[in-house]
Amino acid sequence: MNIKYALIIIGVIMLTSSKSFCQGTNIRGQVINYYYQQQVPMVSAKVDLFVFDQRRPPGSQWILLGTTITDAYGFYFFRAVPIGPYVIWVNQAKSYNINVLPIDYRYSYQDLPQFIF
Repeated sequence: MNIKYALIIIGVIMLTSSKSFCQGTNIRGQVINYYYQQQVPMVSAKVDLFVFDQRRPPGSQWILLGTTITDAYGFYFFRAVPIGPYVIWVNQAKSYNINVLPIDYRYSYQDLPQFIF
């Protein structure tokens, strides 16, 4: 076998075995609302994921990383989020601080607490 092809195969194996490190952490959560003293999932709520970059000039330090819409059960998902602190905005009205952690490769998502809107 040619050494060039052997190195390529080893490189591919190393990349696939550390996929959670390379791709980031998938996160998921649920947005609920109180309606007549009952918890009701917020359907079609807009969820924005922001990160703060202190190296940027004031006024442009919040960077939008992604936007999604909650499903019929109030759940939202973000895939491959780098490790670190973030802020989630729901319907551009209420924000929640989160911390994305590295997760065990056997788990698909880091579950976040319910956000009560």
